[in-house]
Amino acid sequence: MTTLPSRPDLGHLRKQAKRLLKSWRNRDPVALQRLRDHLPVARGKPDDALNRLDLRLHDMQSCIARELGFDSWQELKAQVELLQLRATDRASRQLRWLQYVYGGEVAGGEFKPRPLAAARLLADEPALAHDDILFACATGDAAALRRAIAADPSFVNRDIGPLRIPPLIAVTH
Repeated sequence: MTTLPSRPDLGHLRKQAKRLLKSWRNRDPVALQRLRDHLPVARGKPDDALNRLDLRLHDMQSCIARELGFDSWQELKAQVELLQLRATDRASRQLRWLQYVYGGEVAGGEFKPRPLAAARLLADEPALAHDDILFACATGDAAALRRAIAADPSFVNRDIGPLRIPPLIAVTH
């Protein structure tokens, strides 16, 4: 199994998948063996049977992900994104986490919530949520919310944090 570089590039990985697809179409023996070794649908198939499969780019992406030790291309993408996020500042990581939790409906933009990515980011860096009331809203930290309300009951209706939303909205989402 090959390993993911410390600074992976998703664009480069996509190009690798495209090259693998081209090599498979050209019946390159090395490509055929890579597919046999890492793609479940190709496992144990002779060359002629492998060449008759209707493989697409997503199959090659799956093969590349499995070569790198991931169960799917989506898992590989998530890990690459996490590694890239580690290189940003704390405020950027916090904003990304909130976007993962709330999605475009609350955070703005055209994307859906990604709770697994949010969980992965928080597991990777638990201190990210330290002393942030929007994190407390999203994670259900009732004690932190009680303390904040006791200190200033009106804060529940004020726009706060990088998303500029009231805690009352954040906690109900």
